[in-house]
Amino acid sequence: MIPIILLAQTKEAANEYIQQFTKEQSFSPFTTISLTPEKTEYTIEQIRTIKTELIVVSPTPRLYILHDFDHSSLEAQNAFLKTLEERKNTQFILVVSLLDRLIPTIQSRCRVVKLDRQSAVPREGMNTVVDAVLTSETMAFLSDPLILGINREDALLFLDEVVQILGKKIDRVGTTTVLRDALHTKKLLQNNNLNPQLAIDRFLIAANRTMKSSL
Repeated sequence: MIPIILLAQTKEAANEYIQQFTKEQSFSPFTTISLTPEKTEYTIEQIRTIKTELIVVSPTPRLYILHDFDHSSLEAQNAFLKTLEERKNTQFILVVSLLDRLIPTIQSRCRVVKLDRQSAVPREGMNTVVDAVLTSETMAFLSDPLILGINREDALLFLDEVVQILGKKIDRVGTTTVLRDALHTKKLLQNNNLNPQLAIDRFLIAANRTMKSSL
């Protein structure tokens, strides 16, 4: 069974694919395990638990679904790589919204299924907004037209664009923390009924403070 990386921008699209896949492959609900990260990311302890479970031989195929697997520490991904190589009668589906967050050795051992576009190309003006967030001494950026009055759909698009831009600034101190918070905020917006304006404002204020404290 070839592991699958499921690239999806919405929880609904991922669940629809998984339901259809489970039905077509006749996986039993009793041997289907669905996991999510502990707190903000998968830990190496979670991966070790999976490996321990797989030691027990199952008479029927097992299906492990790891939602938001791009929220994984480097240590957890490296540990999971060994699990992929040692799998027996087990199908893995790794649900991600950002493929580049996975180490190349995991990507090379999986089949990538893209349900929709990976991420948005930043709109004109987005680089200016992000630069202001990272460097401004005031909160004037909160009044930018790209942010003010934002709805849920545009908020998710906005965070995708921010992640794209931050990925090119990863060598800057503090950027990794902001990047993780962007992904966490996106996850909260996807899975909860949050006010998008408040969620984006909170993220941007926290990002600005993080960058100031790193100077």
